[in-house]
Amino acid sequence: GGNILFSSGGGTVSNCVICNCQVDWFGHGAVYLGSTAALLTGCVISNNVANNINSKDGFGVTIADGRVENCLITGNYDNEDQAPRTHNGAVYISGGEMINCTIVNNASRQVAGVQCTGGAVVNCVIYGNRSTVAGGIAAVYGGGKPECFTNCASDVAAINETCVTGLFNFADPERGDWRPQCGSICIDGGTADVVDLAPLDLDGAPRLSANQIDIGAYEFQLEEGAFAASLASSERLALVGEELTFSGHVMPAGDYTYEWDFGDGSAGASGSTVAKSFAAPGLYTVSLIVKSGG
Repeated sequence: GGNILFSSGGGTVSNCVICNCQVDWFGHGAVYLGSTAALLTGCVISNNVANNINSKDGFGVTIADGRVENCLITGNYDNEDQAPRTHNGAVYISGGEMINCTIVNNASRQVAGVQCTGGAVVNCVIYGNRSTVAGGIAAVYGGGKPECFTNCASDVAAINETCVTGLFNFADPERGDWRPQCGSICIDGGTADVVDLAPLDLDGAPRLSANQIDIGAYEFQLEEGAFAASLASSERLALVGEELTFSGHVMPAGDYTYEWDFGDGSAGASGSTVAKSFAAPGLYTVSLIVKSGG
């Protein structure tokens, strides 16, 4: 491993930030797990780079055995100056398991998300990774083992019939906040059928609620009797005159009214889903007021 190596004796690394590691020569990622007794939990693995033509796949995390759980794996990349040699996957898994992790905003010329040739990937988010040459599904996964993924959420396409794609509705991805908000496909989309499931998420909040579990490192938290609302747009950037779709999402389900203000001086709109285009270039703040009671 370029930074942390779990050898045959195993061990635990928890609540750490593992960042800015340069993986040279024959290194396996910033973190390498090679033991059944190895556990990486509650960590952020970010901005690590595979920087040599002899570096191995998995420039963020390499899992040959053991478990990675409740981790955010983001901003790791393959140094394109080393072309044509390509390092596949911010995560490379050939054995062991990866549970409730969020793999986002990583980059490679080929497979940018998860390179999987074995093991198990369960309840994981794979989103916003960039495959700069191969493109397409390589942004999400590679390795020819889609059956190794269970209840995962990915952009581009769903990996298999147990997995999903759709509206992710993260809190603020531009600022690195990958927590799901109301309406996200991640909420209650995971499976609790995991041996020794960690009781807390990456924030230290309870993982299980009414035997429901979210996909990814963060569990959406809504206290009993509380009310939460969020909005989403089909795009954050658009051309003048291009039609956008805005949607409002509320939990728990009920009878609500929706009042939209698009910040451009135009008449507002009502309804949980509305279409809108802007007549002039600019930066617009869209706001939504949700009221209960119909």
